[in-house]
Amino acid sequence: MTELAVEPILGDDGCGGDGAVLGLRVRGVLDQDNAEEFLEAFRAALPNLRAAGSDIRIDCADVRSCDYAGLSALLMARREAAEIGAQLVLERQSPQLAALLSVGGVSDLLSQDPDDERPEVAVAWAGPVPVITLSGQVDLDSVEDITAAFAEAREGAREGRIVVDLSRLEFADSTTLHVLLRARASGELVLAGPLRPPVRLLFQITDLLEVFRIADGLDEAIGAQDVAP
Repeated sequence: MTELAVEPILGDDGCGGDGAVLGLRVRGVLDQDNAEEFLEAFRAALPNLRAAGSDIRIDCADVRSCDYAGLSALLMARREAAEIGAQLVLERQSPQLAALLSVGGVSDLLSQDPDDERPEVAVAWAGPVPVITLSGQVDLDSVEDITAAFAEAREGAREGRIVVDLSRLEFADSTTLHVLLRARASGELVLAGPLRPPVRLLFQITDLLEVFRIADGLDEAIGAQDVAP
């Protein structure tokens, strides 16, 4: 278990005491072992953070490292802040965090309107081939919808092949990969790209780029029978 500390940033009430909670300070390592711990602390502080104004400040100067699960937690916190009309701001990013955010376009993702990242899971049909489309920011909250989409696709698939269109997927976490791996184990699965940088990064760091069959586009995924590997 890696060490993480999430502390409130308190303002001065002008009377020698602590005032409003202005933000949170994150110290240590934000990774898969404690991403949920960060989210629990964020959610517990959210009412007080919102009372301080429209910006919710997260001081990241002392974040020693952050992995993909940590990024997913930050993006989930940002989305939950947006749902109550607040904006999440990552202040004083440590060099380690800033470097990771810049890899694969994740910095750009954090600067987008959260409404553009809302997860969507849809099932359509291209002749006999079911096509599941994942778009926006897909994470743990989307697993039930993705699992239900695969169940619907399998029920109606006459050829046994399922295509998953990832070309509009902005971000996904490891739980999405687990669903895709289970689907691959139970039948023919082809992923349609091109993969956006944050999604490609997830496949790269988990060594799964060569495991899945990934087509360059949706038409190729629907029509091709020999998409590598």
